Amino acid sequence: MMKEYILKRLAVMVPVLLCGSLITFGLVFLSPGDIGEMMADAEASAMGVMATPEMVHAIKEHYGLNDPVHVQYLKWLNNALHGDLGRSFSTHKPVLKEFMDHLGPTLVLNLAGIMIALLIAIPLGVISAVKKNTIVDHLCRVYVMLEISMPTFWLALMLLWFFSVKYDLFPLYGYGVGWQDQLWHLALPSIAMGTSMTGSLMRLTRTSMLETLSQGYIITARAKGLTELVIIFKHALRNALNPVVTMIGLFFGHILTGSVIIESIFSWPGNGSMFLASINARDYPMIMGFTLIFMALFVLVTLITDLSYSLIDPRIQYEKS
Repeated sequence: MMKEYILKRLAVMVPVLLCGSLITFGLVFLSPGDIGEMMADAEASAMGVMATPEMVHAIKEHYGLNDPVHVQYLKWLNNALHGDLGRSFSTHKPVLKEFMDHLGPTLVLNLAGIMIALLIAIPLGVISAVKKNTIVDHLCRVYVMLEISMPTFWLALMLLWFFSVKYDLFPLYGYGVGWQDQLWHLALPSIAMGTSMTGSLMRLTRTSMLETLSQGYIITARAKGLTELVIIFKHALRNALNPVVTMIGLFFGHILTGSVIIESIFSWPGNGSMFLASINARDYPMIMGFTLIFMALFVLVTLITDLSYSLIDPRIQYEKS
């Protein structure tokens, strides 16, 4: 049953990725400005000359920009199906290579952010549920409201100003050289990214724990004389984690694309900053390729999240529909 479920979910990926790529291609094509003229101007400026109509025409012919839009899309789609996402207009390197070259910093930043979010949100969510309607619970809920109301870019800028500019405790920007230096550079961007997720995650943990603590088997466990710590962490928390795992999976898929803001503010050399630079340069092979990869990763992360439910709660089984 599990194999059939996985195959069904993978089959659903095909129309999702196809529709997503079609929408992205349409948006790129409809965006203002002429890509060929922009590329010609950039190359002419690098050579210290003015772009000529002949240069614009040659560039358009070279990249197939004179073809009808549907022909351009079908050519790109055919190449993508064969593993070729094209070459960047800016760097002239394969798009897939550019993505892989910048994937490491993005994964490090995202995983560090998720770890920080989990270390803050789950303990506070559990404490808030156990201490329901006490001063501790009220303080935790106030923190949630403050965090949800706080824009990520504002928090990142405040961290930079306070810890890098005012007190010079952490590096202002960059990736660092050597693992110790990289950890030091990672601190502020990962804190900014992780903190931005704690509010929603903590609120969901609290709600799920409250619902679980009211179940009959928890009452039975208390009647048997089990300690409160055993009840909370062995019985209640594990069963309350399913919705939390769902949100973590959604967060991971979201921050793969949403890390653009954090990476730009901290000059972090990941895929997010590369994607933003590609948009500014109208580098549509990079835009199309990165968007397709981001969509595929998001769908795969969602599938892995769904499959993890049975590991957390053995009662969940995947049946053929």
